[in-house]
Parts: sequence; structure tokens; C-alpha cells
Amino acid sequence: CSLIGAEYHCWCEGQYFWPCEKCTLYGPCDDVTNTSCGCINALPNDGHFCQPANELTYNSTCPPNPVP
Repeated sequence: CSLIGAEYHCWCEGQYFWPCEKCTLYGPCDDVTNTSCGCINALPNDGHFCQPANELTYNSTCPPNPVP
């Protein structure tokens, strides 16, 4: 994770992603797919980190990004 301005941006690398719940909770800083995002706007305080793509939970989907 990197501190950018006043907030953290936490990126995942390679085939690792944040699950939808984290994208929704912390806000994504990149594109959200149905089940994941690659970057969130915070440093998670619950000890969770990026997950391999094949271990993401597919039982919930992220809402689409709102159009400004």
C-alpha cells in the first residue's frame, strides 16, 4: 500500500485481487469487476489481504460503479 495525499491506495499484483466486499467497504481506486477490484482506497484493519483469483468468493457481486 502507498500513502497518496491523505489516503492509502492498496494495490494487488499479478493474479491477486480484493474481494468485492473490500472494494465496496473501502472504495475502489480502479475498475471493479463483478467479484473483485485490484485497488482499494484504504489500508484494511482486519488483517485481510489480496486473494488469488481462483479463491475469490463468487457468491456476491459488486454493484456497478456509479456514473458521475
